[in-house]
Amino acid sequence: MFLWTMLLVGGLWTAVLANVGTGQPAPFEVVLPEQLWWALGLSTASLLGTPLILRRKTGGQESGSPPADASPPDPTRHRLARGS
Repeated sequence: MFLWTMLLVGGLWTAVLANVGTGQPAPFEVVLPEQLWWALGLSTASLLGTPLILRRKTGGQESGSPPADASPPDPTRHRLARGS
């Protein structure tokens, strides 16, 4: 998303500088094709929608949290790992 936005802003800046360089009366009046706006909106919707879809697939739990029916950790595991 960031790269796409930087590409768009860079293109706009280049168009404005080209208009200034050629002496256009309104250099900031740059028209973008409608397809470009659709593509930018689609990528934004994908960026924002992906976490919502993934959360729904996992049943509303965060990806790093254990399942609700998980048994508590075995305390003897920690003693074995420490050597006591």
